[in-house]
Amino acid sequence: SNWITPGAVANGVACLPALISEIDLYGNGIEIIKGDMFPSLADNTDYGNVFECTTANSSFLIVNNGAANLILTSVNISGPQAAHFSIGTSPATVILPGDSSLMVITYDPPMLGLSHAMITINSNDCNEPTYTFAITANAIADTQPPVAICDSITTIYLDASGQFTLSQDTLDNGSNDACGIANFSVSPATFVCGNVGTNGATLTVTDNNGN
Repeated sequence: SNWITPGAVANGVACLPALISEIDLYGNGIEIIKGDMFPSLADNTDYGNVFECTTANSSFLIVNNGAANLILTSVNISGPQAAHFSIGTSPATVILPGDSSLMVITYDPPMLGLSHAMITINSNDCNEPTYTFAITANAIADTQPPVAICDSITTIYLDASGQFTLSQDTLDNGSNDACGIANFSVSPATFVCGNVGTNGATLTVTDNNGN
């Protein structure tokens, strides 16, 4: 017989195993195993509560722990609410041994309620060519009032007609809201000769959801 034990030397040449790539995935420094169907806030697979009017991003790190180049052929989003998610930042097509690449998945809710989807990473990994994991998010209504920030005006000067009109542009100093500001109002807005001295004014800010 001419049979040779696997791993032995034939004709002075060792039978070495082939170099392979090895995909691993991390969210917030925590490993996400292939086929993970239980989203978690800890590893970024659960986006938590997100205002319907905003977007949210989750970052994931794709790591090649193998000895050969990891080649990503595609990243797909599927599931009942797949359209609520998109790839905000695509990972590199080729990841060198020991290297990593960032992938960002963006959530943009079109309605209130829970959204579920599956992420599938296809690659040349020998034993995990299809790497899947679940993500989820919950869109909620904005009930938070905007942040009103007033500028400090120390002195105003009445015009030739004896009055000064205080506008939102004069009084506002960077008021903001997660869902956008609908309108401002200033009260009192008009000052006349009878107001000479120290006066106060109130800036009222209303957001796009009526808060």
